[in-house]
Amino acid sequence: MPVISSLKPSNPPQPAQVAQPTITTTPSAGIQFFCDGCTTPIPGTSARVHCLTCPDYDACANCALAERFSGTHTAAHPTEVYRMSGTGDSTVQPARSRAVVTYTMPGAATAAYAAPPAYASPGTSQGGTFAGESVPGGVDDNMSGATTGGTTAGGTTSAATGPTDGWGPFFDADLNTSPAYTALMSTIFGHLDSARTGFLPPEAYSRFMDDMGYPTHENIWKNAGRAGNPSTADAVFKRVLDFCGIEHITQARTAPANQQLIQALAGMANLPMPLLTPRGLADLMALELLSDPPATWPRFARVVQLYGLYNIEPYRRWGPMPRSVVPAVADPRVLAKLAGLNAQVLGAANVGAQIQAAANLAAVNAIGGTQYRY
Repeated sequence: MPVISSLKPSNPPQPAQVAQPTITTTPSAGIQFFCDGCTTPIPGTSARVHCLTCPDYDACANCALAERFSGTHTAAHPTEVYRMSGTGDSTVQPARSRAVVTYTMPGAATAAYAAPPAYASPGTSQGGTFAGESVPGGVDDNMSGATTGGTTAGGTTSAATGPTDGWGPFFDADLNTSPAYTALMSTIFGHLDSARTGFLPPEAYSRFMDDMGYPTHENIWKNAGRAGNPSTADAVFKRVLDFCGIEHITQARTAPANQQLIQALAGMANLPMPLLTPRGLADLMALELLSDPPATWPRFARVVQLYGLYNIEPYRRWGPMPRSVVPAVADPRVLAKLAGLNAQVLGAANVGAQIQAAANLAAVNAIGGTQYRY
């Protein structure tokens, strides 16, 4: 099963996107918090979202989920969630969740990849680099909430600086990618990017999974969109990309007119659609190859053949891609990181459900009527 399929949480996606925690101190008792979005007090037993960038910026669950912000706060700022806001009452202490909420790709990253002249990822060496403990996709020990996984601090650049003439291992001992792998993935990206935008929409990645022969239930975006709502599938796909630290940008998806009202009522109208960068696709494929080489390599070799790459240079000269380009067995470092990520996904899903429940209750309280507690 593909790595990102195994990381998909079992509960439906919530509008808030949840990522890995940043450890901070717990606020002291005796403080009454107010929402900087709607200016109303935040009850001590309700969820509170605190910005890690703006000084003294807090939001209630409703405003955080609806992205109703004031001042200089934006959706790109990292935030942390308190399951219980806390008050001056000693019986209601603040309870910090182990999660940071992120919403969209920061604008600076969008600009950096606005119009790449080629399919090599900007700002990286030809050999590529992975982050932290040299695990692909920016899966480092700290797992910051940034979506630019290929450029996470702490990475090391591959020693190789130029292309090789012939097939060779795709990964060195530190799991840095080789120039041959980077060039091959750039070629595959160009094949999938038929519109030549420099980014892959979820549909293109889903097609890539289809071409590798994965069944629908292992194609995460396609499986999540079975009900006919692509925004739901986008939310699931983006959540996993965020957790894995896979580089991508986001943009709004324009829904057909007959779905816009339904999506608005379901709270899915403004969820961002993730677009993979060339680096993002390469890092995602590297995770698959390193986590289960025996199962993934035949599928990968299939698309190299299917896309006609042996008809172009240098692959026509190199001949069929050998099995030795990837390790014989899964790398234990990658498996350990993925096991930790899976635990984080499950924990974040629970926190997201708690925030949504608090937001629903706050909305009912605001308009009156029957109240439901979760």
